[in-house]
Order: sequence, then structure tokens, then C-alpha cells
Amino acid sequence: MSLPTAEEVTNLFLYNNEEKPTNIVDTALIRSESDHHTRSVDANEFMEGPGRFALAAMSNLVKKFFTAADIPGYSYGQSLNLSKVEMAEALGIEGSESNIVFQQYNYDDGQDNYGERVYIWGSSSFKIGDDTRFVIDTDGTRHIENLTIRPFDDDFDFNSENIFTKWANTLLLK
Repeated sequence: MSLPTAEEVTNLFLYNNEEKPTNIVDTALIRSESDHHTRSVDANEFMEGPGRFALAAMSNLVKKFFTAADIPGYSYGQSLNLSKVEMAEALGIEGSESNIVFQQYNYDDGQDNYGERVYIWGSSSFKIGDDTRFVIDTDGTRHIENLTIRPFDDDFDFNSENIFTKWANTLLLK
């Protein structure tokens, strides 16, 4: 399974099919707003591609773990080993606050896929893996074990809360 191309994603959005139909004015192509096509992608391939810009340091949970002066439940001389959920609770981080969300247009590493990546993946979201452990050693040293970053479900719908993306989407939809 490979990542979709801009053409495939556009065809899915417009025609609910990865290939452009021969008759693009066929009334059979008209569908309800709730009728969406789902296309799965390989998570590893995604993380090597558009997901390569997701860094643990972008997560509020990771930032607060390393910068908080005090971690509730920890006293110097003791060790602490908490799950992602336990650490988020200790730091007062709720729900999606620990997620990583960014706009693809902010990241260009010189590869030739910038335009297509921005068009297809736009706003991308990720989460810290559930098996991640936050550890404080007896000497106060902090580190993270079993850290993984996992892609969240994504969609291609020209909807965004980002002002630049809204503007670009309006131009694309004309």
C-alpha cells in the first residue's frame, strides 16, 4: 500500500473514486455530504513521509514533563514511573492537549514533495503512544521510555480552522 497521490485524493474528493470517471457530469456522481470514501494508509510509510516532522517535543505533555519545576507525586530521592495517562493527569493535561498538531506548510526539508504533501495532508495530528512511560530517577533525572508517535485519523475535506489553510482551500475550491 502506498501513500495516495494528489490526483488520487482529488478524485476521491470529487468523484468518490481514485480514478477520474469518463463522464464527469454524470448525475450518479452527486452524493450526500455524509457519503465519504475511506482510504487507509500504512502508518509506517506515513511516518516516513508526511509524519516525519512530528517530534515528541511538540507535545505539551513532553514539554511539561521536562520543564515542570515539580511533578505531583515525586519527591527527590524517590523514583517515579508513570504511564502517559498518569503523567497527563499529574500535570493537569486533559484529552487532546498532549497531541501534536501542525500545518504541513510550515515544514520544508528540501525534498521534492512539498506541494503535494501540503495539499494532501494539510493539518496533521499525532499522539504519543499509549505504552510510553515517563520516568524520574532517584537523582531527579527525567527520561521517557517506549516513546512512540502515532498518526491520528486524518481526512481530506477542505475544512480547517487555520486561517491560511481556509484561504488556500477557498482558492482551490473555485
